[in-house]
Amino acid sequence: GAAVCFTLSLSGLRCEGCSGTVRTALRAVTGVAYAEVVYAESCAIVSGAAGLCGDALTAAVAAAGFEASVIDQRNVDGSAPAPPLSLLERRELERLRPKLEAALSRVA
Repeated sequence: GAAVCFTLSLSGLRCEGCSGTVRTALRAVTGVAYAEVVYAESCAIVSGAAGLCGDALTAAVAAAGFEASVIDQRNVDGSAPAPPLSLLERRELERLRPKLEAALSRVA
C-alpha cells in the first residue's frame, strides 16, 4: 500500500477540465500510486511510495499551469492503524458511497 499521503491546496482551477489536467500531471509523477482532485474543494489527495516528496508534486502542478501547496503530509505505516480520515476524505467517501453501494449490489 501507500507509504505517504499528501493533501495539496490548489489554485487556478476554473473548471472540472482543469481538475483533470492537474490529476493527470500528479499521476505522472514517479512514485505516485493514487491522485484525485476535488474541484469543489480546490484540493488534491495524493499517495505513493515512501520517497515521494511534496516538491515533486507542486512542481508537476506548476508545470501544468496551476499552483499547489502541501497542506498535509502523513506517513502511512502498514503496521500502524491507518490515520483518521480528514474532513475532505470523509466528504469524498460520502459522495462516492451511493455509487459504491449500487455497484456492490449489482455484483451480489
